Amino acid sequence: YLWTVSSNGTIVDGGGPDDDYVSVDWGAGPEGIIELTVEDCPSLNTCLQPTFIRVPILSEDAAIAGPSNVCLGDIGTYSITPFGGTTFDWSVSNFGAILAGQGTNEIVVEWYAGFIPNGQQWVAVSFDNCYLGCGGADTLEVNINPEFTVTGPIENCQGQNSTYNTRSIPGNSPVLCNWTVEASDGSVVWTSAAPTASPGIDWSFPAGAYRLIAEPDVTDSYCTPRHITIIAVTAPPPAVDAILGDQLICPGQLYTFEAQTAVPNTRFRWEVNDGGAITMREGKKINVSFGATPPFELSVMQIDGLGCESEVFTRALSTIPGLTLNGPADACDEGISTFNTDVYTGLDYAWAISPPEAGTIIGEEDEPTVEILWHHTGPVTVTVQSCGQSADINLQVHALPEPVVQHPAALCPNETTQVQTTSAFSSYEWQDKDGNTVSN
Repeated sequence: YLWTVSSNGTIVDGGGPDDDYVSVDWGAGPEGIIELTVEDCPSLNTCLQPTFIRVPILSEDAAIAGPSNVCLGDIGTYSITPFGGTTFDWSVSNFGAILAGQGTNEIVVEWYAGFIPNGQQWVAVSFDNCYLGCGGADTLEVNINPEFTVTGPIENCQGQNSTYNTRSIPGNSPVLCNWTVEASDGSVVWTSAAPTASPGIDWSFPAGAYRLIAEPDVTDSYCTPRHITIIAVTAPPPAVDAILGDQLICPGQLYTFEAQTAVPNTRFRWEVNDGGAITMREGKKINVSFGATPPFELSVMQIDGLGCESEVFTRALSTIPGLTLNGPADACDEGISTFNTDVYTGLDYAWAISPPEAGTIIGEEDEPTVEILWHHTGPVTVTVQSCGQSADINLQVHALPEPVVQHPAALCPNETTQVQTTSAFSSYEWQDKDGNTVSN
């Protein structure tokens, strides 16, 4: 027999290689261990492994195990070494209540959830073993401390600076804490330089989930050692694809511009630079009228549901350049001529004929294209005006030709003769008395 006794015991009898028993004088508790190994067993299926036994040692040094720093309303478990054949008598201070376990080595205690005046709380136990004639007692001091909470945004845009606050419960007093931000892989990406109750954190980290950890600078003053908040950092939306609308503008005219994007469920914030005067607008489409002094500039960003802002998309605009006027250099009296100028959105055009009696504008007079019916011969000027610009064209309106036909005064039936005009023309169309074309 090979006997082994833990260091808090002394063998006083037996325990030798030939002894199948051992007597031990135990010292300090709460327990001792006796181990036995045997050799030369007659059967190979027995005595193959050492065996040991734990021996409870009743001692005045036996200590209560359980939480000594608790919150209001906490429920905690308190225990002592489970001495066999021993009776246990538990008690708690006025602001605790034993829920279960009285008479055993382990109890469940509920601490009061309301106001508690300053004063130490405690858990006590006394135990006695009538067979051994010994026992003991212990008291554990318990502090009921306030909790603390952290408030602040749990969703942040990438690059956003957010402030967080700690407050005690009860009391609502600021709590100085040391702060840490951990990435999802556990790496620390930010720490506070000094304890503070209101840190400002710049969330310029890659998009993802982070843990914001607050630990009180005075740890024993609060019943919770740390507070962890899960923070989501969201990447901002991309810049808009384009600003739709006219590139060339006329001061004083009203124009519509639209932000183009493929991102759904976003809102838009515009900045309008009208000659250095800055105004803000909201909406996917805006209507703008610019003054006479540049610069003329539009800037827009899109904002997602979390308020994350995209980069700004900017577009510079220009005023309409000088007009050009296209049309014929010659026209015929009672004929119709077409004139056109540059087409710009939203502009009204004003046409004029000089002399006014030389012709009549057919149809709408405020369009970029007009038709004019001539009823006066001679030199004529056509002018168009729009957005403070003007252009004109000179042309000649010619009288209609009046051909005189030379022909015999009379002809015999079936007689053929030649007829001609007194003046030469560039082209001809001859008709009979019924209006039928006979030659051209």
